[in-house]
Amino acid sequence: MRNKIYKEVHFNDDLIFPFKVNYSDQTTFIHKLPNHFHKEMEIIYFQEGGVFYELENIPYKVSEEAIIIFPSNSIHKGTVFDYKIHKSYIYIFDLSILGMNDIISLNRYLSPILNNEINYPIVIHKNYDYFVNLKSSLIKLYDIFSRKESFYELDIKIELLNFFSIVYKSNLINSQKLSLDKKKSINNFFLIFIIIIRVI
Repeated sequence: MRNKIYKEVHFNDDLIFPFKVNYSDQTTFIHKLPNHFHKEMEIIYFQEGGVFYELENIPYKVSEEAIIIFPSNSIHKGTVFDYKIHKSYIYIFDLSILGMNDIISLNRYLSPILNNEINYPIVIHKNYDYFVNLKSSLIKLYDIFSRKESFYELDIKIELLNFFSIVYKSNLINSQKLSLDKKKSINNFFLIFIIIIRVI
């Protein structure tokens, strides 16, 4: 019997600002998430513990501090195996909040992200110059969301754009579109990418 794939719904359609961050630790985590997908992008800032992730049947083991990025509509699942010290931050947001109307921003930078037309590396090690900047950006996003001060939505949008700006500036992106053969090889689903930032 084939494994079921569940669609998760994180936001109501009428929600004005679809962005949230959930903190998970050994008292609140879900031990096992089955195969699922959602239209939102997901970023996990994994602090400690141990998790097995699987994306399109490709397994990844994360047992030290890491940043994992899942594009919208990617099929993935996870199993926590070292739950006694589990700590992670889970960012889920609809990419529509990044929308900008000017042609250059939309066509050159945002459309490739929205349409999953770009390739990302698998692992980014801590010795790269941009490691600290990516991590700091996610920490700042969590702080902004937690405080929810006046105009926090604008601050979140600005910081998300800063996060992707760091990714672009660090030459992490191959902006060429996927070939038809490669699209077929991933069963016509959107390109799946994962960025793992390891810290010893």
